Amino acid sequence: MTKQEALNILLNKVAEILAIGQVHSVFGWDSTTDGGAPVSSFGYRGNAMAFLSGESYKRIVADDTREAFETLEGDATLTAEEAALARGAARSYKLNSAIPKDELEKFIALTTEADNVWRTAKEKSDYASVEPYYAKIFDFSRRVADWRGYENHPYNALLDEYEIGLSVAALDKFFDALRLSIVPLLRKITDSGIQPKKIDGSFPIENQRLLTRELVKTVGFDTSRGRIGETVHPYCMLVNPNDVRIAVAYHEDDLLSGVYSTIHECGHAIYDQNVRADLYKYGMHDMSMGLHESQSRFLENIIGRSRAFAPVLLELLRSQFDSFKKWSADDLYSAVNIAKPSLVRIEADELTYSLHVMVRYEIEKKLVQGEVSTKDLPELWNAMYEEYLGVRPPTHALGALQDSHWAGGAVGYFPTYALGTAYSAQLLHAMEKTVDWQSGVAAGDLSCVIGWLKQNVHQDGSLYMPEEVLQRATGESFNPTYYTSYLSEKFTKLYRVSQFL
Repeated sequence: MTKQEALNILLNKVAEILAIGQVHSVFGWDSTTDGGAPVSSFGYRGNAMAFLSGESYKRIVADDTREAFETLEGDATLTAEEAALARGAARSYKLNSAIPKDELEKFIALTTEADNVWRTAKEKSDYASVEPYYAKIFDFSRRVADWRGYENHPYNALLDEYEIGLSVAALDKFFDALRLSIVPLLRKITDSGIQPKKIDGSFPIENQRLLTRELVKTVGFDTSRGRIGETVHPYCMLVNPNDVRIAVAYHEDDLLSGVYSTIHECGHAIYDQNVRADLYKYGMHDMSMGLHESQSRFLENIIGRSRAFAPVLLELLRSQFDSFKKWSADDLYSAVNIAKPSLVRIEADELTYSLHVMVRYEIEKKLVQGEVSTKDLPELWNAMYEEYLGVRPPTHALGALQDSHWAGGAVGYFPTYALGTAYSAQLLHAMEKTVDWQSGVAAGDLSCVIGWLKQNVHQDGSLYMPEEVLQRATGESFNPTYYTSYLSEKFTKLYRVSQFL
């Protein structure tokens, strides 16, 4: 096989897989947003999605795919794009060929049904109805680890799917550092007795929808190349470069939940919209989940909860809710940065967020290792929340059923949330060397921020490995001390407590 023949094979495979992926994505959107598919259709839909996954699988693990990337391996004449194409094909082949095709198809059908059951279970706080699905999903995850092979811990085989090279050893060290920094600081803040003004009241959903329309424009989401839906658990979905969708959730008694889930998902969406268009044919929108999460957390927290953004957000809130007429920007800045133990990850404050992720990480490790059963999951969850955050969920809906990830089969995904959050602080440190972002943001213009992120993170998609992207953007490898320093500086000032913990 010649070099050009190998490239043509891989490019054709990518084109077919992307086409299948678009249909699969729209099916997924239709299954999870309001106004989508009727509940009674999920059995047929699950079978159709399983078939589509099987079609992608066949193309990924085909003999000519393997021969093509092996032909290109080590070829110094390849362009950066061609080398990344070959690398991506080899990685996909390795990850997928280890899983029997019939097992994968059954798993896709299982998770499609499980996601539907989870939604009803969450509404009713009924863990028992979803537990049999969780049992099968974690059993499948353990078998995936065995099929793929691993060193030291089976969880490593699952982590690598979402963040290349991520390991239990590295995460244990990372989370230990966060625990030593965050828990004592949270305790000092709690003991300080300082209670910032809170956002209370009832906020009509229709007004929140109108607010969202203006908010997404302000932060830079291109609505001509995307759309907004409503769902139980917020998410972003890439259909193609000109069809990037976000789904958000609104709560009449919790305005900030809708506001910040919108900004968070816009961070993901803007990343997808800013990848170079010419890279799509190479399939290079499959980026590091840690880097992807760094962009959502960057926009949500570093920008969206900054003092500079407070007056901008205040004007948007005043346009829909008269109750904010008497608020000052300083009041709002304090209110959106209240730090306290809480129950729900996606509504957690910036300081405690990674503790929520840590609970899920510890539970996944134990389940994958076989140390605990899914029947024990709720009690384990509640005990860990009490240990790490000092609160105990009163219901399963506020506990082990609050996230959609396990029903969707995404075991190993959660740690990338904390990892990406730490990446975002390191990116901020680098950006501040050349960009006066506060002035632009305070004027309601985020173009300086989005422009820097596009240049240094977004545009190249998965052309480079995650650690290389971070190195190129910041000049150094991953360093979590930027994250702990950022949190310490911000929250000691907000709560006027000593930074010496």
